[in-house]
Amino acid sequence: MLGKSSVSRESKKPCEDELFADQKKGIFAVFDGMGGDFGGGEASKTAASAMGEILEYVDPKTSEELGQILTRIAYRIERNPKAGATTGATGKIIATRDGKKKLIYANAGDSRIYSVRNGEASRVTYDEGLGHNIWNALGLEIFKMDQMGEMELEEGDRLVFCTDGVTGDTEDDSMSD
Repeated sequence: MLGKSSVSRESKKPCEDELFADQKKGIFAVFDGMGGDFGGGEASKTAASAMGEILEYVDPKTSEELGQILTRIAYRIERNPKAGATTGATGKIIATRDGKKKLIYANAGDSRIYSVRNGEASRVTYDEGLGHNIWNALGLEIFKMDQMGEMELEEGDRLVFCTDGVTGDTEDDSMSD
């Protein structure tokens, strides 16, 4: 099941978040543009579009391959003169040889992936920044792809891919509640 929602807020600023989902391939991603008028929305749109184009030719099997895709997306963002920077969390559900499933993932910035098991949410990725100070994102000169991993999934697990629009810009994590 795939669901997409947006949270309304009092601000009149446009939403700079983008969702990418290819249910056939089991690949999901969220991108959260940074910097408001500095091209964040354009960066997240570029990221989601590039993800779709790249996946026409590539079928990642490891978290490192997902990381390489995010690196290629970062390069595309850098080449777009209207784009600023965006965070990004991406994952793919893969069937293992023993018939179970696992999630491979790659993340840059403060977009997050959560696993919900037996009604309890656990953070899979960690923030690369604090509050409005993000030190790693697609499109930043200092971008480095180093947050990748995998986890086994159990029957009934749910995955939540979200931006800080859901979790907030603070260390407190209300997602568990």
